[in-house]
Amino acid sequence: MGLTSIWVILGLWSVALAAVNEMRYLAINSSATLTCECEDTSCQKIYWYRIRQSDGVYESLMCYTSAEASHPSDTAMKGRLQGRKGSSKTQYTLTVSNLQREDAGWYSCAIPKHTHFPTYWLRVGEVPPTTPPPPKKTTTRRPKPGRIPSCCSSYRPPEGCGKWVLWPLCGGLMFLTVLLCAVLFYFSRLPKKCRHQFMKQKQQR
Repeated sequence: MGLTSIWVILGLWSVALAAVNEMRYLAINSSATLTCECEDTSCQKIYWYRIRQSDGVYESLMCYTSAEASHPSDTAMKGRLQGRKGSSKTQYTLTVSNLQREDAGWYSCAIPKHTHFPTYWLRVGEVPPTTPPPPKKTTTRRPKPGRIPSCCSSYRPPEGCGKWVLWPLCGGLMFLTVLLCAVLFYFSRLPKKCRHQFMKQKQQR
């Protein structure tokens, strides 16, 4: 087993165990540039590979050396791959052009004697999900206090208050009627002489 095969296996394990660092939704016929960072300046070779989203098959893409020489693998993407050095001495990039739906998958790199590699999930031809709008804040209004029914209302007595007005009124009328009857009865029982004297005294006053 050669050194390349060993690092290919390590790369597969890195994809299987590491979480996706970045997910990209890309249009058909667009391009994507992937970055791989070396921990120091001792990197001699950078291996690029992918796992296809359609069937999960591993595919080697390119080997890029520190001498800035790229060696694309024998793959259908061979004419659409470009490897180069990045802006710093420890940075390497891979550009995939004219992307198609079958190019969707997980892309990563492998560097000998290094264990931390980025993983890119390229979703070609897919529409990114829209973020739902935040729920609107609803303010709860306190109900206004209702009008307290008054039993003394003259224009329209509330329901249940009629008896509280009618009974005292009837009681007062009955009391006056009884009092008037008692007075009349009292005077009717007096002798005529006493009545005459009472009226005479009243006139003298």
